[in-house]
Amino acid sequence: MRAGEWLDVRIDPALPDRQPMPRVDLRQRHVALGPVAVFGASNFPLAFSVAGGDTASALAAGCPVVVKAHSAHPGTCELVGRAIQRAVQKCELPEGVFSLLYGVYAEMLLPTLERKAGRILANGWPTGVEVCHAMVHGGPYPATSDSRTTRAGHSRREPMRRAREPRASVGDVAYLPVVTVNETGAFLDWGHAHDLLLPFGEQRFRPTVGRRVLVMIAEDDRGRPFASQRLDRYLDDHAEGLSAGDAVALVIAEQTDLGYKAAVDGRFWGLLYHDDVTRPLRRGQRLKGHVKRVRDDGRLDLSLLPTGSARLDAVGETVLKALRESGGYLPLGDKSSAAEIKARLGVSKGAFKQAIGRLYKQGRISLEPTGIRLVPGGNQDSHGTS
Repeated sequence: MRAGEWLDVRIDPALPDRQPMPRVDLRQRHVALGPVAVFGASNFPLAFSVAGGDTASALAAGCPVVVKAHSAHPGTCELVGRAIQRAVQKCELPEGVFSLLYGVYAEMLLPTLERKAGRILANGWPTGVEVCHAMVHGGPYPATSDSRTTRAGHSRREPMRRAREPRASVGDVAYLPVVTVNETGAFLDWGHAHDLLLPFGEQRFRPTVGRRVLVMIAEDDRGRPFASQRLDRYLDDHAEGLSAGDAVALVIAEQTDLGYKAAVDGRFWGLLYHDDVTRPLRRGQRLKGHVKRVRDDGRLDLSLLPTGSARLDAVGETVLKALRESGGYLPLGDKSSAAEIKARLGVSKGAFKQAIGRLYKQGRISLEPTGIRLVPGGNQDSHGTS
């Protein structure tokens, strides 16, 4: 903790000369998500309750914690909670870093708890269920921990997500986290009330909790949703109904020697060549793309930029934006290397040359021996000149 190793700091310096494409300077570290809700267990009043491992790890990561005390041992919860509060004060942490909430389900406990609180609630004390409901739906909590016993085959995280937007729906290709693994299969968080089953027969490898997997979400013959890692069963290599220039929704599947293999509209496979990629992509990333070409065998070549004049307009806007941000001048031109152009603008040299030729004819830039310059008061509304 004191050494800061929990931050997992990683620094990858830029590699502008790396092939087939340069790498930007990458820096990452763990940051606190925000308030964490912890629901105590009935059978472990110390190890998995107010000051259990869930609370400790959340506080260690810099997250405030809201704990729902279990009604099976309210006295123990109070004693432990007071100990944590004293530690908070001793460490000079903010007062709100730890909160302990109670709920009452037995009438016999009401007078005692009301007397301890020093006040009487107008509508009586809320039940434990009402407190849990308020915590789940009154958040938002980026993370929750629930150590209570649940039914076999059901994820104990299910009640925590009813107020969230779904991550994915039936018919989608999605990159989902594994939350539970048992004798039935793996269960994935797809943002619905019930976790999504990834059966053993639909797995390409045995996933582990915390890992993400790329899956197709389908339905069985009884209309029940399930996940499959065997995407080739659902995505066709030969596209039908698409033409060059069509806008499509992409999900990145994997990197190959040629580029990136992507799911197209949840129906077909397609390929983004390295030359058409302007930035590093990651598995599961969702992108808007375009059909660059439909090959004779029906396979799809893809692009992140539109085709034809719309593509030149998009690249042209990228050039103009870079010019404005650099004071009106860029040391890039016809003689610049492809690596320089891609590192600075994220576009191919061919697209850059076509775009600056178009901008020059529109009177928006001037061409100089060592670069290009923005023309003050140039024709900002002129488009389509060839």
